[in-house]
Amino acid sequence: MTSLSDGAKQLATQMKIIHDNMSLTPIQERDQIKALFDGASDEIKKELKSAKSQFMAGMMGPGGPMGGPHGNHHFTTPASA
Repeated sequence: MTSLSDGAKQLATQMKIIHDNMSLTPIQERDQIKALFDGASDEIKKELKSAKSQFMAGMMGPGGPMGGPHGNHHFTTPASA
């Protein structure tokens, strides 16, 4: 993945701070992140969207979800009763 510009890193950090704020409702979180993203320059938006696409491609790579370069991350769910 390409490295992000300082502006994109700063925006991503601010988004993570909002996301990690457990006192916000999901709607408040979405609205705050949307407002932050909407206020960003078109270049930063494009950069973050591209980075997200690359990140998701790695997550869904060989081996399925969380496959990444190793393809050995497995998730289990409890058996049904």
